[in-house]
Amino acid sequence: MDTTYLRNNLGNCLTACLAEISEKRPRDPVEYLAQWLYKYKENMDHKAKIENEKLQLIREKEEFEKEQEMKEKRKLEADHIKEEDEARRKAEEERAAKEMSSPTKLPPVMEAKEPEDEEKKAAEQAAQPTTEPAPEPAPETTEDKPSGEQSEEKQEEETEGAKEEGGDTEAPPQGQEEEAS
Repeated sequence: MDTTYLRNNLGNCLTACLAEISEKRPRDPVEYLAQWLYKYKENMDHKAKIENEKLQLIREKEEFEKEQEMKEKRKLEADHIKEEDEARRKAEEERAAKEMSSPTKLPPVMEAKEPEDEEKKAAEQAAQPTTEPAPEPAPETTEDKPSGEQSEEKQEEETEGAKEEGGDTEAPPQGQEEEAS
């Protein structure tokens, strides 16, 4: 079990280090081994960092390309919308020119949607007067009443007519009228 761990994690590293130690024969081989392992670790970290940066660079390039495609699509859409607006504006100008060149110089009549039957009925009911005036009472003949009562009724009718017309005239008091007759 210990040998499998050493083979998997330290096998390549230790064999390369021991080969170098045997070739160079340093004065302190243990110190040399320690320094060589530290340097090996730094080199491995540096390689891993470079690989991660390459992967990140590839991802950023892909994102940049997608962003450029989106910008192109937006630009094409903006150009298309601009063309539609220009076409609409030109059509509006042509229509205005036709209106101005017509002999009557009246704008063309735009057809409106017909109102539905229910709406027509509601409009007709709104147009009709809702309250009907009360029928006027038949005038009484003067033959049936004595002369004093006739003058009082005429006076009341005159005051009511003046009030309806907004007049401020007041009827003279009853006592004065009787004295005058």
